[in-house]
Amino acid sequence: MTSSDTADSARCVLVIDDNEDVRILLEHQIRRLGHRVLQAADGQAGLDLAASARPDVILLDLFMPGIDGHAVMRLLTASGSSAAVVVMSGEGAMGDVIEALRAGAVDYLRKPFSVTELASAVERGLARPPR
Repeated sequence: MTSSDTADSARCVLVIDDNEDVRILLEHQIRRLGHRVLQAADGQAGLDLAASARPDVILLDLFMPGIDGHAVMRLLTASGSSAAVVVMSGEGAMGDVIEALRAGAVDYLRKPFSVTELASAVERGLARPPR
């Protein structure tokens, strides 16, 4: 887990992905958008950070060892988290997309995705009224 702080007023984005290269790339891109970034390498670490840091947006990989993204979404909802969730996956099965959106995800990004797609998804999450 690492965090990168910019201005205190910056919005916070939590990246939960088991692939370190993906986390580093996303951190760089999100920081360029002007947001503060936290990283978690697995579902449990992500849940812990979400509870303590209360991010505005969570970028969540659906397929991780241990607690996968679907379970993380259910646990976030049960905990009362108000973060907007954007799910990501390289798998892209339509059933997974539908399940994630029904569970409350604000967007779905199929890996690999462009910087423009990432920026749009993060902005959609930031624009969503808190639950």
